[in-house]
Amino acid sequence: MSSLVVLTALLGLFTLNQATLPGCKELITPLTLEDDYKSIMGKWIFLEGIADHQLFTDILKTVNSSWVEFGPSTPAKTVTLSQGNMLKGKCEFSTFDTVVKDSTIYVNETGIITEGKLLPSCPECITMSYVSQFKNETIKSLYFFKRESNPTESDMDMYWKQAECLEFKREAQYSYNGATDKLPLQLNSVYERLLRAEQRGEVISQELLKVLGHLQNRSSALSNLTISNSSAILEERVLRRLLPSQPNALIYLPHLKEYEDSLKPIVHLGQRRTGVSLVLGVPTVQRLKQSYLVNTLQSLLYDLSTAERKDIVIVVFVAETNATFVNAVVQSVQTNLPDAVSSGVIEVISPSPHFYPDFSHLKETFGDPKERVRWRTKQNLDYSFLMLYAQLKGTYYLQLEDDIVAKQRFFESMKKYIEQVISEEWLFLEFSQLGFIGKLFRSSDLPMIVEFILMFHKDKPIDWLLDHILWVKVCNPERDLKHCNDEKAQLKRTYKPSLFQHVGLHSSLPGKIQNLKDKNFGNQVLFKGHNNNPSAEISSSLETYQSHSLERAYYGQDFFWGLTPKSGDYILITFTKPQAVKGYLFRSGNIETNGDRFYNTTVEVLPINNSVKKKVARGELSCCKSSSDGFVEIGSFKNGVTEGEVDGALEELSAMRLLVHSDSDVWVLLSEVNHIHIIYI
Repeated sequence: MSSLVVLTALLGLFTLNQATLPGCKELITPLTLEDDYKSIMGKWIFLEGIADHQLFTDILKTVNSSWVEFGPSTPAKTVTLSQGNMLKGKCEFSTFDTVVKDSTIYVNETGIITEGKLLPSCPECITMSYVSQFKNETIKSLYFFKRESNPTESDMDMYWKQAECLEFKREAQYSYNGATDKLPLQLNSVYERLLRAEQRGEVISQELLKVLGHLQNRSSALSNLTISNSSAILEERVLRRLLPSQPNALIYLPHLKEYEDSLKPIVHLGQRRTGVSLVLGVPTVQRLKQSYLVNTLQSLLYDLSTAERKDIVIVVFVAETNATFVNAVVQSVQTNLPDAVSSGVIEVISPSPHFYPDFSHLKETFGDPKERVRWRTKQNLDYSFLMLYAQLKGTYYLQLEDDIVAKQRFFESMKKYIEQVISEEWLFLEFSQLGFIGKLFRSSDLPMIVEFILMFHKDKPIDWLLDHILWVKVCNPERDLKHCNDEKAQLKRTYKPSLFQHVGLHSSLPGKIQNLKDKNFGNQVLFKGHNNNPSAEISSSLETYQSHSLERAYYGQDFFWGLTPKSGDYILITFTKPQAVKGYLFRSGNIETNGDRFYNTTVEVLPINNSVKKKVARGELSCCKSSSDGFVEIGSFKNGVTEGEVDGALEELSAMRLLVHSDSDVWVLLSEVNHIHIIYI
């Protein structure tokens, strides 16, 4: 059961329904919170709870014990809410910010929108009434908390009177029985340790976000902003104030004390997008042989819809301090994916030159040579930095690598699966079974995970550390290995078929050849066929590779694959009879060979009416311009795709063609040909 769903279940606001029982008005009139929220700050033990929906009542019946803690938060009108739950003997933790407005606490987590108000209660007590909206249903609940686990008879009488006023049946769905006091000492220690880890990790992420909010990247060639002297002074003051207050980072990475900007991310490209459903983290490093980054990004973007592009952000973390290499990556991403950058879909960041410690004194462990120990240690720090930067940008975080290929419609598949397991207990979802690729986390869990990684970043590789987190959370030292593995399996859910495949041959570890393949990935869909294109004769100056002919692509049977295009090369579609074409779509490249695209290539049509051609030549039709051989240019390829409408003023067409205007250094693959809304004459 998800800790966030538990949290929401324990924070599900009850809309006040004024009943007529004596004294009800005074008992259920919401209290007004003071501006500093002082009265609710600190830790509260959950003593009694009731709800009117099966989802919440089932959760309440699994709770052994629970507590919440309110703390101050930097953004105005927010408080930090931490929670620890013991469910069926297992501990869960979560920490995030909640918005407070007009004495109402607002929570929006895992698809459940919750509002909560404080009702009158005893001294050192809190009674909260909530209403939650989940899948078009309204869920009402009432919860009682106290500083100490010693409710008096009068405390409980008042709570149950309020429950009756709010038309609840008098049946306890959760009552505190001192379960946490009976926890084994070792489990209690782990419980508190993980909580502190999560809270300290949250501090880092909050402060990183504040740094990002006050700092402009002076070196970004795209930035249109200028920084005044007063703004620059403010930046330095912010850094001096924030960075010393990070004892956790200083403990694990003490070299950070030497430079104030050690944790300052450098944002090279992007629009600092937040509020999305999914953040994709793509770390990239300098490789001696070949870079796969652009192909990886193109694969991720390949068939995302407009709505999906607005609901994700891909953070490319250039995990190097070599300015020449960093700038080369920035230029490559900007050149190859300008629209994704300008729209905010892609961000490119790099660390401060002072972020990494001295790796020369690492202890060699597990028989690994010094170079491999250095590689895996740095990799742990890379993941930590990237997670902290990304975790406040969206609801979920997906860890990827820079040498993978994505299955088509991966985002759609992920969303559907998340909806299926959203109310269940898990730490991460596996969308690939290779290493750390395709692991999806709730963003609210990232601070705890990062803290754990930082604790042991010099000791073990990332996938081992992730497994150790599972062990700490659910394994009982007094039970056997099978029981432990069964329990861990509940916290990591594996989706099949895999949505991401490793394609890189040359590892980021120099000299290592990595022939890793996910056997559950399956085969890719390499083209999208349409069998409704009108009858036509197809010809081209391009040389066809093997059996991947234009005719088969046009009639939806295969993709076309041609050898390297040169300036003047063409594909000509001559209709058997004239057509009134209202739209068109040509897509080049596919999910596996996305670089084999049309570049500097136009879409042209041949009107049968000579008077139309003359109007175009005279500039009377704004839709288009004259080309050669009587053709009219109506569009061009952009990022390998051209799609558009055909102006009705062009009337009937006898042919369409794709005309290449410059030499290419790659082959070309046409994976989709579709003439949209054909009107047959």
